[in-house]
Amino acid sequence: MNTSEPLLVCIPPLYCPIPAAIHPQHADMQLRALDWMAQFGFCADETSRRRVVAINGAEFVARMTPRGDPERMQVFVDWAHLSLLFDDTYDLLSDSSAGGALAGFAEMAVKLMRTFEAPQASMMPPDSPFSAPLHDLAQRTHRFATPVQLRRMVEAQRTWLSCVAWEIACKTRPEPPSLNDYVVLRMGTVGGIASSSWIEILNATEAPSHAIDSLPVRALSETAGLIVGMDEDLYSYGKDLWHQQRDGTPLLNIVSIVGHHLACSHEQALAEVVMMRDRLMNLFLTLRNQILRDACPALALYLTDLGHYIRGTADWGMHTDRYRNPDGASPHAVEIVHQWSETPSDTSLKPLPLPAIRWWWDQLQDASQGMSRSADDQGQRDLGHAPSAAPAPGGVRQVLRNP
Repeated sequence: MNTSEPLLVCIPPLYCPIPAAIHPQHADMQLRALDWMAQFGFCADETSRRRVVAINGAEFVARMTPRGDPERMQVFVDWAHLSLLFDDTYDLLSDSSAGGALAGFAEMAVKLMRTFEAPQASMMPPDSPFSAPLHDLAQRTHRFATPVQLRRMVEAQRTWLSCVAWEIACKTRPEPPSLNDYVVLRMGTVGGIASSSWIEILNATEAPSHAIDSLPVRALSETAGLIVGMDEDLYSYGKDLWHQQRDGTPLLNIVSIVGHHLACSHEQALAEVVMMRDRLMNLFLTLRNQILRDACPALALYLTDLGHYIRGTADWGMHTDRYRNPDGASPHAVEIVHQWSETPSDTSLKPLPLPAIRWWWDQLQDASQGMSRSADDQGQRDLGHAPSAAPAPGGVRQVLRNP
């Protein structure tokens, strides 16, 4: 590998009509998060500090809940830094010894979630660098969250950790997971539902359980989580390739999974992933508009911030050094080229041929009419005349998609 030249990844244009937004106090939140991480020893040297700074969790959280309460948001900003560092730590361990990492991670995951459920339980090992900051976060979360908010958040975090364990197990196997399996895995490992479960805590709202747990809202939340996971895979593809070429790290990314699934080139796989992702965006916008018609104010704010979550994570991923400096000591090792598109590369509202998520489209009340109207955060946006994308080279589009 030629380390003198950056690894270039050109992402096809992504469709997202949701306007960008950010909380005005995000810079102050970031400074406080860096001080908090330093307090627990995560910025002990310049390399460690650069790795923490590269996370830039305040921008991610501030874009997800641009009208949230700053004090509540600071808890999640701190958690974003700690959880991403935690994720990186176990990625490195699993890359070197997946079997041993899985055993250690399973124990740590249970103790971590027990700490959030009951901070006084003192479950975290005293020699772990994550124990003291996690205990601090759990105590602060309990001060803000209602019992219902806390239960929702804990269950969502448990899904995240169980999927990370599944990911570690995947790295012990010679064959990658199927695409059908991977979309569920990635929806979990990206923390899609885990992050969105914080929205109500940060906004100090609580939608009724019969609404938030309904099939349409569950489908919408999961759709948002998968879109975020796919976007993160697109932005992290260069980082993943860099580690594979430099360290032999297993490549587990939606682009590589689709490439293996279709036996196609890197460029074809990128194009196919973007078409899949844009079809999911069509579903998200249409289903959200349907649910908003009868949503109470608390649910409406949750649905609006799901859109901010999608757009905000993409804006954050586009700029964060986390994906350009793969190991914290190689600035500009990866270059990402990206732009937005005003029209989707795939306008269809037909389900993707993946049984694990096909039920999402069943929640549409009038899917037979197609995508004539969808909602952005300002109201209605006409999408009916957007041209469909041309098939990718080699007929890839016909292989993955329904006719």
